[in-house]
Amino acid sequence: MAVPNKSLLIRAGLVALTLLLGLGAYALGTNLVKDRVAVGEPGTSPDETVTFTDDRAGIKLSYPETWKQITNNSRIALTDDEDSHIRLIAGPSEDDAALKVRVVPLPAEIVYDPDMSANDLAVIQGTLDKLIFGPNVEILSRKPVNHKGLLGFHYLYAFKQESTGREGVHSHYFIFDGAKMNVLVFEALPRSEFEGLAPTFDKILDGFTSERRAAPDRAPNHPAAPEVPAP
Repeated sequence: MAVPNKSLLIRAGLVALTLLLGLGAYALGTNLVKDRVAVGEPGTSPDETVTFTDDRAGIKLSYPETWKQITNNSRIALTDDEDSHIRLIAGPSEDDAALKVRVVPLPAEIVYDPDMSANDLAVIQGTLDKLIFGPNVEILSRKPVNHKGLLGFHYLYAFKQESTGREGVHSHYFIFDGAKMNVLVFEALPRSEFEGLAPTFDKILDGFTSERRAAPDRAPNHPAAPEVPAP
């Protein structure tokens, strides 16, 4: 039997409090941090993309030029609340958010190890499960993934909006890079739209890059949890 990596388990324990701050679970978005990003010039062909770069969060990705970077959405309340950690919401229209990106700083590093035991992976995934599972969620698949050498977890699940009763699908990624966790949520609403959108989602994920962030030199003795934004 593989011996659990104790240092990883400790890091996973430290990260648990951060993960449980309310990363959105199956709700696509709550708040948007503005004025921190650069968006490249769009191309001219139907397959062209715009490039989104956020140096502060250390991320870069491209999405279809026909999509909009959403800053005012009737379905998602957007503010400048920095505690939300939301870096981008984008979609085909102001009321059709298909992508949300969060970058959450962590108090300790989560490092990918090809020899990581199943038990170590289960510890982290068990914490993430708590963010996804809910009464209106139907889990279709969940598994660890390797994103360009970074440890990640992918959840595919159907959900139902409480307000409208509409059913959709989320393809939800948690990607760890040192002392930060990148969260990418792709949404298809209604559910029947997922098959057609899946190739676009895959292309965005394939082009996603992250710049590593190191752990703080010294974590506070009693870290204060940021206030969770109201839904």
